[in-house]
Formats: sequence, structure tokens, C-alpha cells
Amino acid sequence: MAKTNFEQNYFTTRYADITGGFTEHDMQKNINCYWSWFILINKHIKLLGEFTFMEIGCGISAFSSIVYTNYPKAKILATDISKYAIDKIKNLVPYQTEILDIGVNGIKNKYDMIVAFEVSNGAFRRS
Repeated sequence: MAKTNFEQNYFTTRYADITGGFTEHDMQKNINCYWSWFILINKHIKLLGEFTFMEIGCGISAFSSIVYTNYPKAKILATDISKYAIDKIKNLVPYQTEILDIGVNGIKNKYDMIVAFEVSNGAFRRS
């Protein structure tokens, strides 16, 4: 299997209908899509009080944005393997973002909750 290149071309072609141009409008569209996932896990988040949260493969980072909006005291880290995605979202979001390939670097810190909704979305395909 060949590893997909998760840089600009990936987001502006195959993924463009989801992330668009990484604008505030695109963020809101994605937040609307992820809202039902948040409702499902919110009962678990409520039990944590102040908590640490990591999103792996964040793309436009909509899910972390939902968590931040509802829990602004949470310590949030949104990560993606793509420098392009992180460069695009770092001006859209008020929480920490980081380029991270967990397959190479692993997860260095402990988090109360980690989500990875779209980590394998296109990560590998048959050659």
C-alpha cells in the first residue's frame, strides 16, 4: 500500500468538498457535520471536569472546535500529519495545533480523551 501525501493537493482536490478553503464558513459546515458525534460522547466529557483533549488527524479541526466552544477551559491539542492543514487552521482556532505523525512520533503526553475520527480517511490505498 502506498501512503497518501496529505499536503495541499489532497485538501484542494479529493478533500475540497469537506474542507473547502479552510475558511470560517467551511469550519461551520464541518461543525454541523460533527455535532452528532459530540452529542454522543458529551456525556463522557461532562464527567471529566477540566480535562485534556487531543484530536488526531484533525483536518479542518471542526471537532476540536466544538469541544472548545463547549469547554473553553479544556486543554486542547489538534494534530494532523499535514503541515498544510495545520498552517491553514492555526489562524482559525484559539487552541494548540501541531503537525504530528503518530506512526513515527507516537503520543508523548497523557490525555483524558483522544479522538481520531478521520485518521485512516485516505491514509492508505492499494497500489
